[in-house]
Amino acid sequence: MAVRDVVGHPTAPGSTWVASDPDPAVDRKSMSVDRLEPCGVAQCARVTARYQMSSKGVVRAMRSGKAFLERSGVNPAEAEVLDAELEYHEELLLEPGTLVDHGARFSRITRVTFAGPQGTPIPVEFRATLEQSSSFP
Repeated sequence: MAVRDVVGHPTAPGSTWVASDPDPAVDRKSMSVDRLEPCGVAQCARVTARYQMSSKGVVRAMRSGKAFLERSGVNPAEAEVLDAELEYHEELLLEPGTLVDHGARFSRITRVTFAGPQGTPIPVEFRATLEQSSSFP
């Protein structure tokens, strides 16, 4: 999520819009104002980005899963991928009038399910999360 995603858009709870994203794995990025809440002495908007991933996102998820197999001593060519998914989620807490941000949470989850012995599903999940907060006197 970037400042360009929120500039010029309404700040009332329930407001939604679509923003472009440079990542080719993203088909659509929907932005919404979830609620207004206090942040220090200011009133902030909690803005959430929800993503619909493209087939390129699935390919990226599969690559992560295959790299995990290699590191675990398994030949990826011998492992069948049953399912792959890439999930992005972002939240930003900012002052609507100034766009000063008071906090953010960014997460990426990659899920890949491989076929194990006798076709038993083996789910693998990778998570990356970044949280940021700011306080002002």
